[in-house]
Amino acid sequence: MDGAVAMIRDYASQSKHSCSILTDKGGYNHHGIEVYTDDNNYLDHYNKADVVITHLGKTGKALNSCRKVNKPLIFISHNTTKYGAIQTHKNVGVIYNAHWTKEKLPYQNDSVVCHPMCVYPDLPEGEGDHVTLVNCNENKGVRTLRAIAKSGIKCLGVKGYGIQIKGKYELLEQDENIYNILSRTKVLIMPSKKESWGRIGAEALCMGIPVIAHENEGIKECLADSAWYIDRSDYKGYINAINRIGGEMARKYFKGQMKKRLTFLKDQAKDDIRNFDNFITKQQKTWLNVRQYATL
Repeated sequence: MDGAVAMIRDYASQSKHSCSILTDKGGYNHHGIEVYTDDNNYLDHYNKADVVITHLGKTGKALNSCRKVNKPLIFISHNTTKYGAIQTHKNVGVIYNAHWTKEKLPYQNDSVVCHPMCVYPDLPEGEGDHVTLVNCNENKGVRTLRAIAKSGIKCLGVKGYGIQIKGKYELLEQDENIYNILSRTKVLIMPSKKESWGRIGAEALCMGIPVIAHENEGIKECLADSAWYIDRSDYKGYINAINRIGGEMARKYFKGQMKKRLTFLKDQAKDDIRNFDNFITKQQKTWLNVRQYATL
């Protein structure tokens, strides 16, 4: 699942407020959250809402619609792409998905940081035998995966957005149940040029799967010292690290670091959901039987 969409769904399902989702293809229930289709009757949903939440490509439509129905809007900033209209709309609050994105893109609006959540149950440890990359495009570091596969190491690729590049590895379709992918994984690589957070890395931690990554702001804020950082262009470095990470000392070290980081992320998630709910309440002071609509 796309990380931005997953973030919206996670917060909607964990929020103390009554939530609904408005998206391109609705008509179903997601863990108790009603998901409606964003069709010609979309303003009916806006009128019923006390607060509207939007992100990415739906932002312009949400801004115009909230002006029409006079509703407060919350914009979720998943990256450092600036939406100039956000600052000109007085009722817009901003939720950043990381501290580094807030530092890079400081909107003047009222704001809060709420990270993509790590509320996953304790999963069985991964016993896979593949090196895995999720989203086989250039930005995510598919060339690194191709080089690793050429060395004879068993590799697994998972499709995502953008142009997907094939190689000497099995290329899987996306799976909403990430366990189906990570259960086949012994090492997750994240040689991304840029990440705003790196959700898949946190998911790997839940299964005790080591992560080797290219250091950037998002992955560093997410994984801290629980990942092994190697430059994305150092293919031999990745291959050597994969071969070394199976050793007893390296395995023991990373398991300790992963456990420590996972505990931190779970505690952080509790704070984030509380901040999320409080921020929504703040945006609509006359809160009563709140219904939120996140436009995906």
